[in-house]
Amino acid sequence: MLNLNGMSRIAHIGLGRTLFRQQKYGEALEHFRFANDREGYSDCFWELRDRFITGNMIWFVLGFVVIAAIILLIPGKKKASVSIGRQLFQNSPNGVSRFGIDLCFARYMLVHPIDGYYYLKRGIRGSVVSATLLYIISFLAFALDNMGRAFIFNTSSLKDSFLTVTALFVCATVLWNVGNYMVSTINSGEGSFKNVYIMTAYALTPYWIFTFLKVAVSYLLTDNEAFVLTLLSITAIIWAAALIFTGLIEIHNYSFAETVKNIILTAIAMILAVVAVAIIYLIWTRLASFLRDIGTEVTYIV
Repeated sequence: MLNLNGMSRIAHIGLGRTLFRQQKYGEALEHFRFANDREGYSDCFWELRDRFITGNMIWFVLGFVVIAAIILLIPGKKKASVSIGRQLFQNSPNGVSRFGIDLCFARYMLVHPIDGYYYLKRGIRGSVVSATLLYIISFLAFALDNMGRAFIFNTSSLKDSFLTVTALFVCATVLWNVGNYMVSTINSGEGSFKNVYIMTAYALTPYWIFTFLKVAVSYLLTDNEAFVLTLLSITAIIWAAALIFTGLIEIHNYSFAETVKNIILTAIAMILAVVAVAIIYLIWTRLASFLRDIGTEVTYIV
């Protein structure tokens, strides 16, 4: 069948299963991938991974022992971490630029969000430049999550469209920031557009950290272990959502109920904006088609 039609999916799956039974997992893997058979691909990958781990077990154990020894023998680790934490609130510790400190501040935000938003709101930490870089990092994580996962887990409908992925992220970011600021201005919110922009960028830190980790881990897992990726995704979303919720409370000086109301109204504003743009696009498309038809008719008559 492959001699007659090299694109035959049935033939590739059949040959892959035969090679799998013959324990030729590397060759079977390629046929399953060509046929887009993720279940067969996962079974082959499981066997190949098992062979690799079994054959290199001594190196894994030795590496674990070396890493454990390094961690135990490094003195003053706790004191150093405390020193770094204090340096975050100095203007230029040890010659480090304000931009570098603002980026490192994202780590502080993960565990001290309330204090962190206090410093962000008053401009003590964070800037538009550092926030923009964090948005770029979040975008790279979003793009990798849709386009860069291992074959077994790469089932996103956006995996072949970088332009669509970019448009989705940019539109969602712009609509959220603009919509939230507009809603807060009519609901006694204290935060400025700059505050919303910077707050959201820092709140997305758990998302891109866990997303990068998820993409990397996807190349080590099989289909039976997909729950690990699901757990990482849920953790990223819940943590980022909690930071965004806390951030809205702090920068707008809202109560819990007011924050919920703000989020709901922002979501409605985002939906209305999308609907409005879609309607305008359809109207202009019809108008352009109408004018084009008139021009064609006039040209024909003349």
